[in-house]
Amino acid sequence: MQSPNHTEFAPNAACRLKDVIRITGLSRSTIYGRLNKTSSQYDPTFPKPFPLYGGTQLRGAKGWRLHDVDAWLNAQSAKQ
Repeated sequence: MQSPNHTEFAPNAACRLKDVIRITGLSRSTIYGRLNKTSSQYDPTFPKPFPLYGGTQLRGAKGWRLHDVDAWLNAQSAKQ
């Protein structure tokens, strides 16, 4: 798996779930499984989302740092 080229984005650019799905090739449920500590798919190295609007919301728009997603993909490639 090779990381796509995102040179047109700033290093700390935020991407939404649909972008993480496209970049990683993982499904929505797999991504949330990687984030859920009680899931058999849990991966503590998977990038954590952050709230895009305010820091104390329980629900709402989430984003992932593009750099973190790319770094995770590169680490997965190195394992293979």
